[in-house]
Amino acid sequence: MTSSNAYAIFPRPTFLQYKTYTLNIFDEACWSTLAKYTQHGWRTQDVLWEEEESPYHPIRKLRRIGDHSTWKISFDTTNVEESSIPDEVFETAEFEMFLSYDDCQSTYVIETDIFSAFTLRYHHFFAESDVDFWTKLVEDRMGRLTYIERMKLDKDGRAAFDLVKHLTSIRYERLKVFDAPETWTYWDDELPNWYKAWKDNQPKEDLAHWKID
Repeated sequence: MTSSNAYAIFPRPTFLQYKTYTLNIFDEACWSTLAKYTQHGWRTQDVLWEEEESPYHPIRKLRRIGDHSTWKISFDTTNVEESSIPDEVFETAEFEMFLSYDDCQSTYVIETDIFSAFTLRYHHFFAESDVDFWTKLVEDRMGRLTYIERMKLDKDGRAAFDLVKHLTSIRYERLKVFDAPETWTYWDDELPNWYKAWKDNQPKEDLAHWKID
């Protein structure tokens, strides 16, 4: 939920089928939570049955907040302070689902990675399935764009920037101490366009791609 929207990432099982699935292995303290949801009308199973799996089911390998499986309700934002992070950043955030097995229970595991760059104002979350887009296409373009922005700085500014760049190998830590000038250009708004163009040029995915493993 943000200041302007509410998102249901798994609306079909939650609001239409009244089912819940597990993201953790059960422990001795979980009984009250399980009982509470049963009293409210939900049934709990650990993971999808094999016949329920589908590339159109919201529980599948690669997901994005804001994709066609997400339900979104927009709020009246009159007199509401605007969020410092635009909706597009949330709605392009990806995550990936995997199966974890225990002796008595299977469960889903959700994973995501962070991509940061000096020419991106915000951190962006991506799934391992799309790592080529981020580590090849976006990484390359961010490097070239960062070089252009660095060349806008005067001699002292470039020296200060180079110092920040070598403070740590963790990019989002570097961004915390980088004080960008007003002339610095950010490219977050172009990411959805780049992603669409990249996807359109990829071979069509086979049906196994959506299956959670």
